[in-house]
Amino acid sequence: MPTGAEHSRIEGLPFILGAHAFWGLMPLYLVLVKEVPPIEFVAWRILFTLPLCLAILAIRKQGAEIFRALSDRRTILALLASSAMIGINWVLYVVAIQTDHVYAASLGYYILPLTMMLLGMLVLGERMSTLQWGAVALAAVGVALLAAGALAAPTKSDLQQRDIVLVTDVTLRAALNALLADQSWTAKAPALLVFCGNNRRQRRLHELRGRPFANDHLDAFFNAAVDAGIALASYVTAAETMGLGCCPISALRNDAEEVSRLLGLPDHVFPLAGLAVGWPVREAVVTPRLPLAVTLHEDRYGEEGLDTAIADYDRQRPYDAQRYVEDFGEDPDYGWSEDKARQYAKPERAGFGAFVRRKGFCLD
Repeated sequence: MPTGAEHSRIEGLPFILGAHAFWGLMPLYLVLVKEVPPIEFVAWRILFTLPLCLAILAIRKQGAEIFRALSDRRTILALLASSAMIGINWVLYVVAIQTDHVYAASLGYYILPLTMMLLGMLVLGERMSTLQWGAVALAAVGVALLAAGALAAPTKSDLQQRDIVLVTDVTLRAALNALLADQSWTAKAPALLVFCGNNRRQRRLHELRGRPFANDHLDAFFNAAVDAGIALASYVTAAETMGLGCCPISALRNDAEEVSRLLGLPDHVFPLAGLAVGWPVREAVVTPRLPLAVTLHEDRYGEEGLDTAIADYDRQRPYDAQRYVEDFGEDPDYGWSEDKARQYAKPERAGFGAFVRRKGFCLD
């Protein structure tokens, strides 16, 4: 026999499914009333929901419980806070639908449970049931579908020398997070993927067909790295089109050996970069890039006006914080060029070449 709490969850399941079905179909109606401002729409919803809720309370004879709740100051404050948050949620949902961001809104609702479950496990030490793990798996399918799209991107000579590892195991995710301890924000991302170069499959083709592998030099590694980079860029483009936020994590290569061990990467397969995927906490800002005058060349490469262009570009790229102040001091004119110069003034990943060679690549 189910306990009281289990019985309540079973009874509530149809209501949960019904609510999600309602919200899933709501865009069909919202696109028909685009001329109604979102705040007005939500206001009318609140207005018409109130009498219905009062009627339900009266039928269930829960009026006394409402009065007790409203007599407690802490309960009132909690209700006000939750009401404000759900109101903001409703308004943003309506805005998203009416501005043709249906996929972004749906993915937001899709990924939010992943974030909440992850926080519950890491912060509150909660354990999930089999059904809850099933829900996580379904949500992960959405992230995996984006990966399928990224892997359909163009590849060098159709060699397809790139793979993606979708990290879903909690223990594995915690181990990777520990390697990125100086970038603690990565642990908060709902999804983590690792993009890998894979020259192993190509070598297997030669074994299967009895052909010599005649290109065992730097190009074998280079092509696999380029393919992985193309897949990474394609994933980011697709995800951001759907309203998600992404951030590549090259710092995984700081300990490429351990990452390779954790992910079980065999010879001729190597991690290129991680990718954190989630819901942006604020509207994305497009970062200006160096001007085309110094990055787009016609017929022949040239560097005319490069120094002037960099100085002008620095003025467009102010930084809130300066890198390695203890070593290089404060710079009143700190900009992009100074930041990048400081970044590469420190040794980083000096052992990556040796790691790649241990993976079986010849870099000559």
